[in-house]
Amino acid sequence: MDTHRRRGSQTNWECERCGSSVSARFVRVFGKDRSVYGCVDCLSSKQLFNGEASHPDD
Repeated sequence: MDTHRRRGSQTNWECERCGSSVSARFVRVFGKDRSVYGCVDCLSSKQLFNGEASHPDD
């Protein structure tokens, strides 16, 4: 799902897991298909680097 809100010319992205705001760059780096399923608020650094933010919860 493409979860983002538009405010003026800025797009604000949200973590699909916890709803925290994330940057477009964060989504590009850690997400998949313009969605991110985890962020620094709900995943550990190890989980982020292992790619868990690019997979939805099963």
